Amino acid sequence: MSWPKKTWVNGEWVDFKTPGIGPPKGFPDDWKKHKSSVDNSSYWDILDNPLYEAAANAKGLNWEEWKADAMASIGDEDEYGSNEYVRVQTSAGGRRRTGRTGFTEVEPTYDVMTRKEAYDEGYTDEDIAAGGGVSRGDDDDIDWGIDRGKFGSIAEDLDDMHGWLGKTIKSHSLQDSDIITHGLDGSDYGIDGDLWAHYGLDKPPRPPKPMELAYNFNLLGAKPSTATYATPEGFPVIDKSTESVAYGDTHYAKWQAEQDKAYENWEAEHGDTSYGETA
Repeated sequence: MSWPKKTWVNGEWVDFKTPGIGPPKGFPDDWKKHKSSVDNSSYWDILDNPLYEAAANAKGLNWEEWKADAMASIGDEDEYGSNEYVRVQTSAGGRRRTGRTGFTEVEPTYDVMTRKEAYDEGYTDEDIAAGGGVSRGDDDDIDWGIDRGKFGSIAEDLDDMHGWLGKTIKSHSLQDSDIITHGLDGSDYGIDGDLWAHYGLDKPPRPPKPMELAYNFNLLGAKPSTATYATPEGFPVIDKSTESVAYGDTHYAKWQAEQDKAYENWEAEHGDTSYGETA
């Protein structure tokens, strides 16, 4: 599959512009290398992703100001890691023997504290993992690695950007087909080899050839017209042997004279009614 390199336009070869829709509006040319991280990024990951910058601009956010405000609230990832709230399993669950008669189910207990506090009290990453984290929203919420309860407005902005990116990338992928990117293939049309060479479009057009047949037209000689027509009473008969009649004898000239007379009669009765200066 290929597109031609050049095309013949107005008597000269010009570079052929390959058709294509290009990157989505606001995206860089190398946007596809950032696409895989759109659905798998934390808050800190997206700060250097140009696709999220394009999404922020599309949502009416000033990207640099938004980043500065968010960073002032959340802080660096290393600092946030020790201050984030975690859910720690402080006692195990399971079954406990109750005398000789049997067992009773015991629910595990949890405590919410910062990660630093959990480490200071001797809890391990396994204890934190067993706690399942701190649920701050619906199960379908995107995990940006930040506390939605504390930074809800930032998380909502990130959700909006992510939603816009998903729709934009999907819309682009539906239009970005191979036939547009790579060109037409002769085999698709039952043609062997290059489609453009087959039709001679890889060479300048040939000059026109003179016609092999000469036609001698047998035209009848012109004769004066004998057509007649009825003339309404009161109007002159047009002499068809001349090019035209005098303007004053035309129907339009007589009609215009009648209109002028009617206007003069109107002015005599009502005064000057033109759109001039008013008193």
